[in-house]
Amino acid sequence: MMAIRVEPGPPSTPATRRRAEELQRMRAHELNAVRSQADSWRNGLGALIGITTTAAAFAGPADVKALALTPRVLVAMLLLLGIISSTTGGCLAMRAAHGFPARRQAEVTLDGLLALEQVRLRRACSDLRLTVFLALFSLAMVVAAIGVVWFG
Repeated sequence: MMAIRVEPGPPSTPATRRRAEELQRMRAHELNAVRSQADSWRNGLGALIGITTTAAAFAGPADVKALALTPRVLVAMLLLLGIISSTTGGCLAMRAAHGFPARRQAEVTLDGLLALEQVRLRRACSDLRLTVFLALFSLAMVVAAIGVVWFG
């Protein structure tokens, strides 16, 4: 078995200590920053859901009934996709902003808590990226549905 030998590293300087403290400060606020962004996206998705349902109401029965069957089905499918994607995005934004309810483990080590925090951060970032995609997709579906109604 090979022996592991630990030796001291170079002495710290005021600059390296400031960098280490700044890094710790940034990491401590990283999850809160992502959750704040997710809160904003959630609000935006709420507006998109409102736009989608308003567009469905205004491009509703009178305009859509004037269309042939294929464009009518296409409008319905586009609006449905828009509603599903904006609702899913809203749920993901809420999970990114507030986390998901879970049991708290009282006997977790500090390393375990840090690892859990990193998992939460990665999940929140992933949820937020998917939220942005779904918001844009939802908007595209609503615009496409309106386009079909206007030009169908």
